[in-house]
Amino acid sequence: MKGTQHVKNLCLIMALALVAGCSGGSDEEYFEGVVSLRVDVEAHGQQIPPRALHWFFGRYMTWFVKDGDYVIRFSESNQKAVWYRADENREYQLRSCDDHVTWTSADAPISDITSVTKLDETREIAGYTAHGLEVRSRADDGTISVTRYWYVPELKVNPEWFSANRTLGWDQVYQHIDSLIVGSEEESDLVSVRRFATRIEAREVADRLLELPDMDIRRASLDTLLGTPPCPMPQ
Repeated sequence: MKGTQHVKNLCLIMALALVAGCSGGSDEEYFEGVVSLRVDVEAHGQQIPPRALHWFFGRYMTWFVKDGDYVIRFSESNQKAVWYRADENREYQLRSCDDHVTWTSADAPISDITSVTKLDETREIAGYTAHGLEVRSRADDGTISVTRYWYVPELKVNPEWFSANRTLGWDQVYQHIDSLIVGSEEESDLVSVRRFATRIEAREVADRLLELPDMDIRRASLDTLLGTPPCPMPQ
């Protein structure tokens, strides 16, 4: 799979976790808790085994989210965990074959968002009525993607936490919504990827659950990530 698509889909994984906890300086209460997700993937025009697709995109994910920060933990995936720090506007990631954590700044876009449109559609997700938002974008390699995000209006987030995040396109997306995203459906030239919450639990999240592991932390450029292949899949 193309390197740009690899990073783009990693960022889309992250997109589902752009949620926040309770803000101490405001009367507005923002979502804090744990979100569990299932991933379904289908390749277009390529004979790729389902196990390989899930190794690339993940099969199940669990988010611990609080105050604009989060950690995503993966199962059956090349990725082990991804962290986002809103105050730093940084993504940290740990792959299953690495002995260190890699961080990148989220201030550079990896694709051009051409439109963001609220939809009149709703669907039931994990016991909530979710509303649709369609995002169309074009990557540097010419890959076109259309992604439908599903958000729950009563589960609030603070858009200001993500106003600097150009890598995920939230500087534009969060001009339109202020709610928790609980699902996505991505259609690109290569794959269809569907990620939907199976459980949403609003509860207090201990700070220790969001801590980075006691490992070497190295910076990586976006170009480096574009050229990094997935970890070898276990036999």
